[in-house]
Amino acid sequence: LKNKKIVSFAVESPADINGKMISSDAHCCFTCQIKTPIGAFEVHLPIPGEHQLKNALAATAAVYALGIHDIKKIQQGLSQVAPMKRRLNFKTGIH
Repeated sequence: LKNKKIVSFAVESPADINGKMISSDAHCCFTCQIKTPIGAFEVHLPIPGEHQLKNALAATAAVYALGIHDIKKIQQGLSQVAPMKRRLNFKTGIH
């Protein structure tokens, strides 16, 4: 990784990209606050699980490292994440 900047990310710890959970909904999907060197934003992650915050931080760090420094585009991308077909889908009724 000569001459490459390493972008760090962490949950509620010092890092280039860090974040925390703010709230959750009835389906265990979370609204998070993510802080970057270019600003902070809130985003609702539409897939369930607390671990999704780490995935969102990793994705944010990756696009930041690639030179995408548009907070609105990063926020929009994260808010539109969808689970793979037949994975993490909610079903109603008795199964």
